[in-house]
Amino acid sequence: MNLYIFSIGGSGVRVLHSLTMLLAAGIKMQAAKVIPVIIDTDETNGNTTTTLNTIKNYRIICDTIKLMDGQKTAINKKQVTKTSIFATEIDEPRIITISGTNFGDLKTIVGENASDIDPEIKKVLRILYNNENLDMPLTYGFIGHPNVGSVVLSYLFQKNEEFRNTIKGIGSDDKIFLISSIFGGTGAAGFPLLLNIFNNSKETGLNKKNNFKGALSVIPYYGVGDNSHSIGNDILDSAKEGDGSKLYKIDSSLFDAKTFAAQLYYDNYIDGDIDIMYYVGDKKYKSQYANSLGGENQNNPAHVVEVYGALSIIHFDNQKPERISNKDDSNTDAKYSNSILNSDNTKLTAGKNEELRNSLIRLWMFRRFYINYLPKKYLDKNPLPSVLQQIGYTENSYSENGTQTFPVNMKAFLNTYKEWAEQLKGIATSETRFKHDRTFLFVDTSVIPDDECIHDGFEEYKPKTAKGLFGIKAGIVQSDFLGSLNKVALKNDITIADVNTKLVRFAVQVIDDIINNKMN
Repeated sequence: MNLYIFSIGGSGVRVLHSLTMLLAAGIKMQAAKVIPVIIDTDETNGNTTTTLNTIKNYRIICDTIKLMDGQKTAINKKQVTKTSIFATEIDEPRIITISGTNFGDLKTIVGENASDIDPEIKKVLRILYNNENLDMPLTYGFIGHPNVGSVVLSYLFQKNEEFRNTIKGIGSDDKIFLISSIFGGTGAAGFPLLLNIFNNSKETGLNKKNNFKGALSVIPYYGVGDNSHSIGNDILDSAKEGDGSKLYKIDSSLFDAKTFAAQLYYDNYIDGDIDIMYYVGDKKYKSQYANSLGGENQNNPAHVVEVYGALSIIHFDNQKPERISNKDDSNTDAKYSNSILNSDNTKLTAGKNEELRNSLIRLWMFRRFYINYLPKKYLDKNPLPSVLQQIGYTENSYSENGTQTFPVNMKAFLNTYKEWAEQLKGIATSETRFKHDRTFLFVDTSVIPDDECIHDGFEEYKPKTAKGLFGIKAGIVQSDFLGSLNKVALKNDITIADVNTKLVRFAVQVIDDIINNKMN
C-alpha cells in the first residue's frame, strides 16, 4: 500500500517538509512508499525549492541505508533488521507546477476578451469577478484569491496530462491524503476541486471514490506585514501608484473571514466525500512574516503547526480503511481531528508523545556524531578507532572531494535538520527574519554545544544517573559511545560492502540503545 500525498500551495509544501524531517528521524509509517504530488502555479516558490532539495537528499540517503535491510545486527541482545532513521521510502515527487506566466491572467483563461464570447457570459463574468481579479497576473499563484484559483486550477486539472496520469496511477489499495490551507489562494481553491475529481469524475481512472482518503486543512497561524510587492510593472490589489501600476498585496486581516466562509462550504458540501478530516492552526498566537507574494522570496520558516500537520499525515497512515464499504451511504460522515492551538503556553515540547520525542532526539544525536564526533574525534586519531578499521571507513569516506556522494547529501540534510529545529524554536538567521510567539523545542544548543556530550541538552529527557565510587555520576560518558560502537562492529559480521551503510547502522543502534536504556 502506498500513500499519495497531494500538497497544494505553499502551506502544503511546508507541511511536507516537516513530514520529511519526521520520517528521517525514524517515525514509523505503515505505507510501503510515500508518493508526494506537489500542485502549485508558483514554480519558483522558495519553500517548494527547499522541500524538493530536502527530499532529494533524503532519497539518496535512504537508498544507501536500505542496502542493509534484512541484515541482522544486535547490541545488548537487542536485534534489528532495519536501520531506524530514513526508514520510509519517499518516491520522487510528481510536480504539477506550471508557471503562472504561461496563463497570463484570468481574463485570458476564460476568454473574456475573445471576439466570439457570448455577451451574456461576459456579463456573468463581470458579476463574479472585478477588474482586479481579471487583470491579476498569475506569476506567483493566486495571492490569497481562491475565487481566481478555482477557475485556473480547474483549467489545469483538465489539461495537464502529468496530473491525469498521476491520478490514474493510484492503485485501489493506495491511500490518498490532501494538504491545503483554508485561508489562502492555491490551497483553498485546489482542495475542493481535487476532491470533486476523486469522487465524481466520470473518466476512467480518475475516479477514486473507493480509496481511503484523508485531508488536512490548515487554518491561519501567521500574519504578514502590510508592505506590498510588485510583479514586473504590476503591484497587487488595486491601489493605483503614481506611475500607473497596480498595487498587489496579501491582506492577512482577511484570513479569518476567508476561513469562516470556506468552513461553511466544507461542512455543507464535502463532509461525505472524505474519510478523515484534520484541522491544524493557531487561534491564540500568529507568527509574523514578511509580505511576500511568492517566488524565491517566499521561504517561510518552519512552524510547530506544520509539525502538527505532519503528525496528522502519520496518524492517517496508521488508520485502517474501515469506511470504504459505506461510501454509497449519503449519511456517512467524515471523522474529524482537531489540533488547533488555543492555549497561553508559548513553549511547546513533544510532551507525552514518546515516539516523536525519541525520534527527534535520535536524529539530533546522529547529527552530533556525524557532523562533530566523526571528523573531530575519530577520523583524526592514529590509529583509527577499531569500528572504523573494522568497516574500512577512512577520511576519504567522509570527504566531499572524494568519489563518495553520500557524505555530501548526508551533511546537507543534517544541516537542514538543524535549521528546521532552530526555526521551530524561533531562532532567526540573517537570511530569515520572523517572530514566533509560540515555539517548539526539543534540544537547546545554546546550553550544550554540539561537539560536547552526545546525550545532553534535550528537553524533558536526561541521562540516567548511577552511584559510583565518588557519588552520583552520569550514566553515559564520551568513551562509552565509542566503546559501544567498537563492540557492535566487532560482534556483527556484515557482508554489505558499502562503508556508509554499515557506519550509519552501527551508530544509530548505539544511539537507540542510549535512548531506550540510558535516558529517562
